[in-house]
Amino acid sequence: MSEEDQKLIQAHSEISFLILEDEPDIGEITEECLRQLGFCGPITHVSCIDEATKALTQEENKIGFIISDWNLQELSGLD
Repeated sequence: MSEEDQKLIQAHSEISFLILEDEPDIGEITEECLRQLGFCGPITHVSCIDEATKALTQEENKIGFIISDWNLQELSGLD
């Protein structure tokens, strides 16, 4: 395995995700896709904006990327 490949694997293992999705099945499918792509870091699931805000403000959660549903009940996922 090349040094470049090892760096890529290491990077994938450290990236964390927050999945904001109000339909549990879609959230699970999203996580499975990330795992199949080789991401093995922590993945946090939340179903509403309030839960997402709490997850993002907790010190132990170092979220690298947010994957958000655009069509949430309370607000747009872009909000």
